[in-house]
Amino acid sequence: MKKLALIFTATICFLSSCQKDLYDPEQAKQNQKMTDLVIPADFNWEMTQNVTSNLTSRANTRVSVFTDSECTNKIGEYTVYSEANEVPIVFNVPSALKELYVQPQGQSAQAVKIENGSINQELIQTTTIRGGKNDDTEDIEEYDTFERQWYTVMFEDMFPKLGDYDFNDFVANYKYSTKWSSKNNPKLESITIDVRINAIGGNLPYSPYLRIEGLNSANNISSITPSEYVERIRQGTDNGNGAGNKSITLKLKNLDFTPKPYEFINTQTDQSIKDPETITITIDFKNGGNNENQVGALDFDFFLANDNGIEIHKKGKKPVLKGNTYPTNIEGGEGNDFYSNEKNYIWAIEIPGEVHHAIEKADFLKAYTGFAKWAETGGVSNPEWYTGSVNTDLIIDLSNKWNE
Repeated sequence: MKKLALIFTATICFLSSCQKDLYDPEQAKQNQKMTDLVIPADFNWEMTQNVTSNLTSRANTRVSVFTDSECTNKIGEYTVYSEANEVPIVFNVPSALKELYVQPQGQSAQAVKIENGSINQELIQTTTIRGGKNDDTEDIEEYDTFERQWYTVMFEDMFPKLGDYDFNDFVANYKYSTKWSSKNNPKLESITIDVRINAIGGNLPYSPYLRIEGLNSANNISSITPSEYVERIRQGTDNGNGAGNKSITLKLKNLDFTPKPYEFINTQTDQSIKDPETITITIDFKNGGNNENQVGALDFDFFLANDNGIEIHKKGKKPVLKGNTYPTNIEGGEGNDFYSNEKNYIWAIEIPGEVHHAIEKADFLKAYTGFAKWAETGGVSNPEWYTGSVNTDLIIDLSNKWNE
């Protein structure tokens, strides 16, 4: 009997010890790293969508368009003509957005659903605006204006090797507004760009660049200011957009936020915060220049480049500077598009909003706990992962500096 009891006890102990070795999905999830994620190969990592304005009106109608019901975030003010628009009016907004708010002049705003990449609504005009597209009457506003809200770009700087994926090697915000003449065929009059550098958590010597693609007016520039902070680059390639006048590439220079060996900026909790540096760039066009594709949103590419011919872009963008080529020694193998590897890991991410960055060596998946599910579902789940489930112990909050 004692022998049976001993065997039974030993069996229980053995089973208990085996139980500890069983796979625990919750524990595995807690230990998950960025390079453990299984990303769909066709996921483009985008968090924005282009929305075309298909608003119509029987009379010329001045409208404002907002992203929120309180009408505080205006993204466009333009005239909807009784004739059909010759060039599409396009907004670039977060992918999670399901509707926009349209406010005709002198009326209350109304919600208009985003369906199949467009907003469709016939407007009822209660006030009279004279003049058509080919009419010189002064009753129509002289300009149409469009604004993209703040976006955040985050980089890993070890490309073509994988980094530590805290996405804080270089962190910046940018937004832009465009002004178009509203009579006859729309012409791009100016672009105003605000750029704010928040942090540098890498020590490799990269410089930030801005590229605007899909233009038909790059050769019609009359000025780019301020010259002490921005330099126009004559690139050697054109990123697939045809002749060289289809894009503008700008280098940001003479900034205090410059990578230096082992001198990180705003990424470590035991260091004082340095005020983010913001510059405003203005591009004016002589005689106006029309955009061949659309009015409103432009295609921006914020990227990094160093003197060794290495560039770091968002997935899908090509290297563009003279003499720069795309490396073939991508860690993990080349992916199905530029700046991704076989597992679809990336080196740059752009987020629609003013997003806090992670502290040095932080696990990005623990700083933003909704990120993993968003990435592994190819953007289907948690499309607004950056607005909630934030571990405040693992991020640097600069919002008090942004509002100064």
